[in-house]
Amino acid sequence: MKSDLKVIFGALAGFMIGGFTVVGANQAIQAIQNTEIKVSLNDQVQTFKDETTGEVQYPITYHDRTYLPLRNVAQLAGLNVDYDATTNTAKLSNKGNTSNQSDSSSKTNGIISLGQKNALNKAKSYLAFTAFSEKGLKEQLEFEGFSSDEAQYGVNNCGANWNEQAAKKAKTYLDFSSFSRQGLKEQLEFEGFTNEQAEYGVTAVGY
Repeated sequence: MKSDLKVIFGALAGFMIGGFTVVGANQAIQAIQNTEIKVSLNDQVQTFKDETTGEVQYPITYHDRTYLPLRNVAQLAGLNVDYDATTNTAKLSNKGNTSNQSDSSSKTNGIISLGQKNALNKAKSYLAFTAFSEKGLKEQLEFEGFSSDEAQYGVNNCGANWNEQAAKKAKTYLDFSSFSRQGLKEQLEFEGFTNEQAEYGVTAVGY
């Protein structure tokens, strides 16, 4: 079924909340952090959060156009997002597509590098211990010192079912504390699970 992503405009009152300056590579602009705009996917309002701080990220209005966080929107669309700092390029790819050019830097004639092999072993080791989202596992591997390519290889080849990982993580949270359905879902999304994976997780534990 095709996902229906739409932007809902709220009342004009308060439309100019949160004006601020964004400095780009070429120029500084005056933009508006627009708290009156909501994003809906299949009639479910989405909340965008910063991956690091967990703070809510609101749409930006500039010259009567609305801009949304690329990573959040791409994840809703089921796409991977990577950033190449060397070329200042945000790269989008389909989920499960592991044939991007950056992978070739850590391979020689199709042979798996030692770094990739160890990243994969470490990923499996983590998953044997606790549940991770795809994003969370990649970040953990990178924290361990693996390169982005090595970490991505480990994540892509560890055999994890991310829906089941969301269900396991949800159960772990409920074993530790009490959550409302919405609170548990938001916590899973904060952990890096997609909206669909988080929905699966809370449903699997009985909500």
